[in-house]
Amino acid sequence: PGSCDRVMAPLSARETADRVEAANQTVTVLLQKIDGNIARATDFAAQLLPQVVEFAKHTRSVQKSVQIWADFFRSFEDEEKRRFAEFAAQQDQLHQNTSVDASHVSLPSIFSSPRTPCLDESLRAGVKRRYGSGGTGGAPTPAF
Repeated sequence: PGSCDRVMAPLSARETADRVEAANQTVTVLLQKIDGNIARATDFAAQLLPQVVEFAKHTRSVQKSVQIWADFFRSFEDEEKRRFAEFAAQQDQLHQNTSVDASHVSLPSIFSSPRTPCLDESLRAGVKRRYGSGGTGGAPTPAF
């Protein structure tokens, strides 16, 4: 027969009281441990809070110092997109009107400024990553 089939004899009042007392003691010990852990966590948090406040103060200082560079790079990116759009429009016009003399179409200065060959390759790779390679159906990639 399984353990569920076994009938237990009723406990005496003394045995019941002893078991309840043991359970109460176990619960009390566990609650004391939980209380101790909460107290330790509170102490750690109290020790950590001044360091977090100091870190936040320094982070705000760094953010203010870096903000000018972030604005600069955002404006540079906007200018790069504008120049690329102008170049793409010139290329579209050139391809639509084959009688247009191509000598008047100039690359934006970002593409025509003197650079070392390795920087030219890096620029080409960056433009192709950003705008795709010419035949993907998106904006045309400048020819280098």
